[in-house]
Amino acid sequence: MPIRRLLPLLLLVASMVAPAAADAGTLRLRTPEREVVRLINDIRLERGLPRLRVAPTLVRAARQHSKDMRYRSYFSHTSATGQSFAERVRRFHRAGVVGENIAWGSGSLSTPTRIVRAWMASPGHRAIILDRSFRLIGVGRSRGSFRGYRGSAIYTADFAGR
Repeated sequence: MPIRRLLPLLLLVASMVAPAAADAGTLRLRTPEREVVRLINDIRLERGLPRLRVAPTLVRAARQHSKDMRYRSYFSHTSATGQSFAERVRRFHRAGVVGENIAWGSGSLSTPTRIVRAWMASPGHRAIILDRSFRLIGVGRSRGSFRGYRGSAIYTADFAGR
């Protein structure tokens, strides 16, 4: 069969395979999300804890939750539909133990550094960051207007372990 006739078929097959391959673990963190992971791992390493690895499934869960909170204008670990954070995270990633930190800020309070500092200043959030049982992390950020504040950013950090 001539290559001209095969080309449309090859392009169709490639277009069906490419999204699955890209979805299979090559999900890239955006710069602020990557910075949150770096800051958290620096804190963990300073305390002799293992570095957290980024799990694409947890990134998807975190991004979805941050986006949902911004679009529906709520701020909670429980989704707008009443689903707990554990149920929501486990829809994306099977894990024995899960944890979640959320935060939002606008202007200079919306930077990764300020968000991680706020988490570390809160005993509950700090305990999740320093929990030895967690091995994986996913961070999602949604940026835009939130509760009347322009330039806001909502962060979700989802953690998982065995």
